[in-house]
Amino acid sequence: MRKGAPTKGNRKHKENVVSQPFYTARARLEKVEGVHRRARLEEGTEIDFGVHGPIKSHYRIDAKDLPLPVDYQVAATGG
Repeated sequence: MRKGAPTKGNRKHKENVVSQPFYTARARLEKVEGVHRRARLEEGTEIDFGVHGPIKSHYRIDAKDLPLPVDYQVAATGG
């Protein structure tokens, strides 16, 4: 066991546990064509995504190059 890891004897009871979410993201998703999808965020922003690069080549997909959903996640987390 690593040093400082919680054990039954040293776990502390947390009184201030967040039981209700303070934010819920809402979006609508539509299939445009093939693997092309469009998300509409609640405040109005539209995001198009699909496939590109090695994934497109591997699956032999004939479609417009668009960012993968994971590309947006990587960008949103800084990198």
